[in-house]
Amino acid sequence: MKNLYLLLVLLIPLSCAMPPEGGPSQNTGADSQLSSPSPEESNPKRFEEILSTAQGWLNLAKTQYEKREIPGCIASTAAAIQLIPNYAEAYLFMANVLAESYDNKTFAKTAALRAYNLSEMQGNTKTSFESLRFLSRLDPNNTEYLFKLAKIYRLLESDKQMAVEIYQKILQTNSRNPEALLGMAQAYSNLNEYEKCLSYLDKYSKIGGTDTQAYLLRAYVSSKTGNLEQAVKDLEKVVQDEKILEGPEGSLVYILWSEVLTALEKYDLALNTPIFFGMTFFPQQKDMFDIHRAIIYEKKKEFEAADNIYNRLVNKGFADMISTFYLMRGMNFAVQKTYDKAKESIDKFMQITPKENLGKAWIMFWEDTTAKQGKSIESSMVPSLKEQITNNPEYILGYLCLGSYYYCTKNSEASQNLEKVIQLAESDPSLANYGLVARGMLQK
Repeated sequence: MKNLYLLLVLLIPLSCAMPPEGGPSQNTGADSQLSSPSPEESNPKRFEEILSTAQGWLNLAKTQYEKREIPGCIASTAAAIQLIPNYAEAYLFMANVLAESYDNKTFAKTAALRAYNLSEMQGNTKTSFESLRFLSRLDPNNTEYLFKLAKIYRLLESDKQMAVEIYQKILQTNSRNPEALLGMAQAYSNLNEYEKCLSYLDKYSKIGGTDTQAYLLRAYVSSKTGNLEQAVKDLEKVVQDEKILEGPEGSLVYILWSEVLTALEKYDLALNTPIFFGMTFFPQQKDMFDIHRAIIYEKKKEFEAADNIYNRLVNKGFADMISTFYLMRGMNFAVQKTYDKAKESIDKFMQITPKENLGKAWIMFWEDTTAKQGKSIESSMVPSLKEQITNNPEYILGYLCLGSYYYCTKNSEASQNLEKVIQLAESDPSLANYGLVARGMLQK
């Protein structure tokens, strides 16, 4: 009881309210993303000492919990919190101990809410997520927790299906809940299940839902499924919402507009989408739109214009992405039997790809390409490359393309083509990178 009383003293000033959606948040990085307690805030060294001590108390508490020394465990956790009053991880651990060892849901909920609020303010995504999971287990019918949790699951590569399950649970209680219907549509879009996504968007529309996000989502899905006319209609509604255009999604709207116009082969309009709407990009948004513009120039076969954009972006952190564009261009030239231009493009790929990533980048490209269009490669590019090799036995790119295609399709002819690449590369230092790619595959 003494330890529980100490906990009550610690938690009295804490608010149990969930912060509003989209509330203030600051990302401070690092594991224990904590603000320095006053007056140590101006003394980083002193704070590091306090933090280390607090972490020591929490580690001790976890050891005590494993040994089922619960009173000592609570006292150690409380000591960590006394040292660092905004120690989100400690509050979450305390919540778990109280719920599992004392079945005290009131204190457990208070501690978990404190952990969630702190981790949200600190940008501590992991603890924020774990706090929500704990709260939803403690209060499984609380839709506020469920909506927040589903939103996180939608973004997780490994657990996107969980978002669907959460929205289904909410809809079992109220099948006309607009937030759940729209959330379900977004969850299915993230899973690339576009028919189900459109089905829930239709349900959302039928109950009177008018959120611009719904129009934007349908425009995106329509563009993916080839319904370009519907995409245009929805985008025309989206661009009337100044709030969304001025927010972080604004650039995505314009890029989607431009992609739809590109699919309609209205390339000049696609290139001038931002000018048409009078848009001003933030620097990072401009970079992303420039990449899209370069792709349009590639489709128009205006390679010099695309290269001008690539040259600007290579040194801004986009080298891996741009190297892939050169690789794709080279493959397209190879299919067209324009082998000099193919080699020129592949050489650019080699130049801007870090040597340690060369083999990986090449293999990833071919694995993706063969998975998507293996038959067309077999019927078009392979015969062309074999013909070119016959005409020019020192055509290293031909051997590399054939070898990598055979490697990804598990064909026994891979090794002899890749070994030929290594042989040619050893005789000409300027071809060394081709040898690196081939060696990388042979060593797999």
